[in-house]
Amino acid sequence: MKIQLLAWSFAILALYTPHSFAEWEILTRDEAGTTTFYLDYSRIRENNGFVYYWSLIDMIEPRNGFLSYEEYTKGICSTNMITNRSLRFFKGPMGTGEEEAFNYDDDKWTTMEEGMIGYTQLKEVCQRLDSQ
Repeated sequence: MKIQLLAWSFAILALYTPHSFAEWEILTRDEAGTTTFYLDYSRIRENNGFVYYWSLIDMIEPRNGFLSYEEYTKGICSTNMITNRSLRFFKGPMGTGEEEAFNYDDDKWTTMEEGMIGYTQLKEVCQRLDSQ
């Protein structure tokens, strides 16, 4: 009985992760059609002039052994700048499978320019917030 209870507890904890509750919507695909970029519009937040959002990148072919990854990003709409707060790589598609997580301790900001996926993501997030 204890083993069954323990097994169920681990199964529930494995399912209780932020990506399992995400509502991913396609933002765009790369020109080759091998990578799809998603945003979770339900988790976009704004606080003290910053925007916060989750994105998912899903690939057809693995890169460094991973098929997908999620980024939690902090951005500034007025300056097109972002800083990544966390990054999780997944062995499976759409944020599934074995995971490796990285958190960023620094506030290294990068200016996004037109043509960069970060620019497209940030602009979409900012436009979504403006329309609310």
